[in-house]
Amino acid sequence: MKNTKNGKNLSKALLMGTALVSLSSYEANAATFTSAGSMSAVILAPIAVANPTGLSFGTFTEAGGGTLEVEIDTLNQTNVLAGTINEVTASSPTTGILTVTAAAGAAMDINIAAATYTMNDGGGNTMTVQNFDIISNGNGPTGVITAAGTPTATVTVPVGAELVVPALQTPGAYTGFFDVVIDYQ
Repeated sequence: MKNTKNGKNLSKALLMGTALVSLSSYEANAATFTSAGSMSAVILAPIAVANPTGLSFGTFTEAGGGTLEVEIDTLNQTNVLAGTINEVTASSPTTGILTVTAAAGAAMDINIAAATYTMNDGGGNTMTVQNFDIISNGNGPTGVITAAGTPTATVTVPVGAELVVPALQTPGAYTGFFDVVIDYQ
């Protein structure tokens, strides 16, 4: 072939045609493999929480402040941990109760979201609630629970804490809330 303008084009076309023929012959000879990959999904029931029994420190008088605890292991019992607090005889302290409904057999982490919460009388006076226990005394504010049953189940979680009563606390009815976080493991 001549090294002319037309000759160069023809050489390039022949070279490209050879490459295409080579690639198509390679593809025709290539082995084809097919494999299946597996997939799965599990949908758990959503977690639902109720508070049928609120945590109550009962009715008391104070003559210098102190700390009052509601226990878990001895339901509905208070202990004066420090100071001068006198529980009124007809008082009715209650251990808080949470009911958690979730997928049966699934383990869940449960915790009180903050270390302290505040109760107030609606008039600007406050008291601090601290040292939460869930599940049992001394357990602290975190734990693991598992609901038993099928396909969903309910587990009861007791809640206790300490109420710090300042000296000369203004008399009144104090209320507040605490947050609970529950997640599947």
